[in-house]
Amino acid sequence: MSDIELHLHLDGAITVPIARKLAGLGQVELPSEDDEELKKELQVPADCPDLTSFLKCFELPGSLMQTPETLSEAVRLVLDDCEEQGVVYAEIRFAPQFHQRLSMNQEDAVKAALEGLNEVNQRTEKRGTGIHANLILCCMRGEGNEEENRETLRLAEKYLVPDGGVVALDLAGAEALFPTSKYRDLFLEAKEKGIPFTIHAGEADGAGSVRDAVEFGASRIGHGVRSEEDPELVKLLAEKKIPLEMCPTSNRQTHAVEDMSSYPILRYLDAGIPVTLNTDDPAIEGTTLPEEYAYLKSLTGLTGEQEKTLRKNAIEAAFTTEKVKSGLRKLLVLVLLFAQLLLPNTAASVSAAKAALTLSKKNVSMTEGTYVVVDVKKNTYPRLDSTSSDTSVLTTEIVGDKLRLISFRAGKATVKVAGYNKKNKLKKTVTVSVTVTEKERVDFTEEYGPNSMHAGEATWYDPKDSPGMAGLGDYRNKYFVAAMNTDDYMNDLAGAFIELTGESGETINVLIVDMLVGAKKGNIDLSKEAFQEIAPLATGRVAITWRVVPLPTDDPVVFRWHCKSTKYWAALQVRNSVYPVKKVEYLDEKTGEYIPLRKESYYVFTADNGLGSDGPFTFRITDVFGHQIIEENIPYASDNVLVTGTKNFPALDNGEVG
Repeated sequence: MSDIELHLHLDGAITVPIARKLAGLGQVELPSEDDEELKKELQVPADCPDLTSFLKCFELPGSLMQTPETLSEAVRLVLDDCEEQGVVYAEIRFAPQFHQRLSMNQEDAVKAALEGLNEVNQRTEKRGTGIHANLILCCMRGEGNEEENRETLRLAEKYLVPDGGVVALDLAGAEALFPTSKYRDLFLEAKEKGIPFTIHAGEADGAGSVRDAVEFGASRIGHGVRSEEDPELVKLLAEKKIPLEMCPTSNRQTHAVEDMSSYPILRYLDAGIPVTLNTDDPAIEGTTLPEEYAYLKSLTGLTGEQEKTLRKNAIEAAFTTEKVKSGLRKLLVLVLLFAQLLLPNTAASVSAAKAALTLSKKNVSMTEGTYVVVDVKKNTYPRLDSTSSDTSVLTTEIVGDKLRLISFRAGKATVKVAGYNKKNKLKKTVTVSVTVTEKERVDFTEEYGPNSMHAGEATWYDPKDSPGMAGLGDYRNKYFVAAMNTDDYMNDLAGAFIELTGESGETINVLIVDMLVGAKKGNIDLSKEAFQEIAPLATGRVAITWRVVPLPTDDPVVFRWHCKSTKYWAALQVRNSVYPVKKVEYLDEKTGEYIPLRKESYYVFTADNGLGSDGPFTFRITDVFGHQIIEENIPYASDNVLVTGTKNFPALDNGEVG
């Protein structure tokens, strides 16, 4: 396929073979002679834990491109890789200020990159086929680099051409720490000088960042995935026909988008925004542009017509001449005709012949209420489906090249993954056996600090009469599972007790909120004894009143940091086993005021704009009853590191704020 790549970072495209060639040319010692170990330095795992891990992979490529020879060769080799993958037009972007560790200055770096670019373009012109490419120079967000950014702008103006060289300017870097608005003067100057530019925006920061870029005069937006946070902005992008350079795998791995099932690219396309599909950092992400199209198909059900539109959008959005665009349009038409008219059956059979489908695990053990991710390897099928043999035990979903297993109750199930060809014909199935074990349960009955009463409805299912109904489990460890169908704030009450009141006002039982993965309206456990007491109502909807009861615990508060870019910007989990946390605030050392963190889920709170220092931090935590504690001297920790506080919420019998 004739692909168009508009968003490709040079230092994010250095594969293991390229790294070895550059190291030899520049006489740089690599950290390992083993390809797999070297790959770990250059590529994040498919389930990249955080942006810190992602950014670390840029360190080695940067060290390999510090001479004119290595930088030129890097551009040539990356474009060769693109050509092998079917890319016919590419725009490589890089920051000249990152290549000055040795003897080069920014202008030397631009000249070196142009040398590699020109060699590839001349080769293509001579052969009459191949890849054609241009360069985008990146300014960088940060502190104290204003003069370096001005120099990058000056070089963009000096070397700017309509095609075959430097064609645009960009702004990259830590968007959440250094807002786009800070660079207003820089890009207003670029606009005044007639330099086209794209700006990374709406990735780590919100829709306001995209709006700023549009206001500056950006011709395109890098990523823009969070634009839909502002519906009026979506309309503006559609009206102005401003393309978005979208990169799904990158957005997943950097956690710009946490729930890829709601990835907005097709919504943007339907809204009239000329979105394009790109890789961003293919070597770091372990992807290619053809694989991005395959991923998008599995993620969104992308149709052939939509795929064609994405490619057309990329042609029109390219920073190049009308002559080059015209050639790309003709090539796209020819390729589509060839694929659809000349070789329809052969193409499908070749795809099926090369297709392979394997899972990284054949047997999985997990605990109820958790999920496990299994890699889907060597997947070239256009469509995958997954099914569970017992949906009361667990359910499944396919996200890109990942199989997610979501457990509900103890038991065993077989999960089948099926691969289909382009004609939607089943070609292969593979299976994984799953054993789900019970989680430890504690039956508390003592009441502490009751909250106000709430009314709702519940539907009770007797597992003997309605096995598996509503996807809920059977009797286990003295408990049945019941669905509490209320639109009240059940989903915010994980770990709390629920006190159920019968029709005559009597207390039937105290129930534990499970908050199982995938639960829609709060699943709860009901003891066998309590179930027997309401047996006459077991198969219908029941009007109930209920209240939450806070639980005693000896466990201190636990903090889990999830770093998205730097230590100043982190998602924070605050847990103390059983207390439902309502609000978390951090102390701003400069103002002495507590600033609330945005609540993302029932125990995850995020500082979108950073915590303002590198710690230690002071947090004020409030539960649903108004109980408060202040935890001081909480240190910064890297991703997935638990930090234990020293205090706990007071369990007060009278329910007063502690």
